[in-house]
Amino acid sequence: MLAGIAGCGIYETTGALNPPFGLHITETTLQFTGDNSEDYFAGYVLWYKEDVSEAYTVCVYRAEADIPTIPKDKTSTVNTYTIDIGELQPIDESASFIELRDEGRFFYFAVSSYGVDGEESEKVEFGRWPVQ
Repeated sequence: MLAGIAGCGIYETTGALNPPFGLHITETTLQFTGDNSEDYFAGYVLWYKEDVSEAYTVCVYRAEADIPTIPKDKTSTVNTYTIDIGELQPIDESASFIELRDEGRFFYFAVSSYGVDGEESEKVEFGRWPVQ
């Protein structure tokens, strides 16, 4: 005897978000371009870590630890963003990355696209900062 269970359902899933591209890092800025026309796109998240073997943590931007770090620009789907590193800080410190750099510390930065239900693109890395 052969028995089977069949089910039919309609599931709506969101696709992957386009990751940021065109990343550039200087002594004072992070720059990237995003092309996100997905309906569920909410913005970009900036990440940091101090050691290459660590997991990334969300950056505080302009004294706010919001997710997404940079909200969606409602006027255009393709935008280039330039972020002043002096306005970024680790989530557990009050000093900016610029101040911590002056103490001799190094960091790695990354950025990802973020969706309204927590969808996330891959993290795209800027590399080690300060730039050597």
